[in-house]
Amino acid sequence: MSTMGPTGSSVSENQGKGIGIGDIELLTPPPPIEIGNRIWLDTDSDGVQDPNESPIVGVTVQLVNSSGTVIATAVTNSSGNYYFTNATGTNTSSSIYNITQLQANMTYTVRIPNINGGSKQSALANYRLTTQNANNGIPATQEDVRDSDGAIVGTSAEALVLTTQIPVSGANNHTFDFGFFACAPNYHEICNDGSDTLTLTADAGLTNVMWYDSTTNTLIGSGISIKITSSTLGLSDTYEAYYYTALDATGCTVSLCCPVQVKTIPCCQISVQNTSTLCNNNSTLAISTDDWFSLTLSATVTGGSGNYIVKIGAYTSASTASGSPITITGNGAGGNPLLQANGTATYTVTVQDATNGSCLTTFSIGPVAACSSCPNPNCFTIGVQKN
Repeated sequence: MSTMGPTGSSVSENQGKGIGIGDIELLTPPPPIEIGNRIWLDTDSDGVQDPNESPIVGVTVQLVNSSGTVIATAVTNSSGNYYFTNATGTNTSSSIYNITQLQANMTYTVRIPNINGGSKQSALANYRLTTQNANNGIPATQEDVRDSDGAIVGTSAEALVLTTQIPVSGANNHTFDFGFFACAPNYHEICNDGSDTLTLTADAGLTNVMWYDSTTNTLIGSGISIKITSSTLGLSDTYEAYYYTALDATGCTVSLCCPVQVKTIPCCQISVQNTSTLCNNNSTLAISTDDWFSLTLSATVTGGSGNYIVKIGAYTSASTASGSPITITGNGAGGNPLLQANGTATYTVTVQDATNGSCLTTFSIGPVAACSSCPNPNCFTIGVQKN
């Protein structure tokens, strides 16, 4: 209904302040962002997921922000999947919710830590990262859906999440996949004291062979063979894997896909304590030339059999437990060595692991002074006979 205004114009009863009220808007949070996807065993090593290729379960995956801080960690489930989202929800080991730092139009890194190195993830065992972005442009609209996106960075595999991949709230991007292929075990241990040498040899018929460490991809040498010791580049943290590139007979570049894994370990070491000598006058107080001495010592075996033996010349002692003392009679009788106490003689003593002849230490003992106290002719033996 309307009425006439003062000027004769028609005024609606519904008009008034109500015409200044805008549309009612619903206040809702922005839709969530989710990224993730799958870690799988690339059986044919082509860098692309095939229908029959298996998931890898139990792999730790991290979401890292642009400042390098890990903001979430997941573990792949029975399907090899992992997910990160800022949606509200209850976490499982493979699906991590409520990540407030996960926002649209920002860069992140999906990282699999410790794919190699001394702390390599057990779930990855003898696996090696497959080819990155093998499916680019095949077809262009699906190039990232099935291929592996990870690149080796130090001891990790990383895939960069670009702003264009999560440009707006509600973006769900499940294309961050990582493929690994199985390597035949090629694992070696060498002593960390530099005493061991490991020789690596490339396949026959190759030329222009260049050897690299797999952590920094630094050239460490060239030639068909290379020697590795505990001081070789990369082994300062006790572990490294080495590979080579080369030319085959046709001039094509080839490489060692499964690096040789080398770990340094504390090797057998012998330390000797509490060495002492004791002179014996051989029950001839007047004769110093037949004096001999006994040797007492204890030795500790680290990283060996737990027992040690002592060698002096042709003499070898019985096996003795690490840390326990042993006394060697030096009278030259009954299989004992002759250790002369004459003030001039010295002897080389070898203490070695009871089962590892290369684990040993040597030292010299002597000279030990004679201990007869009554030299001829001042001392006499007097016989007394009673009639």
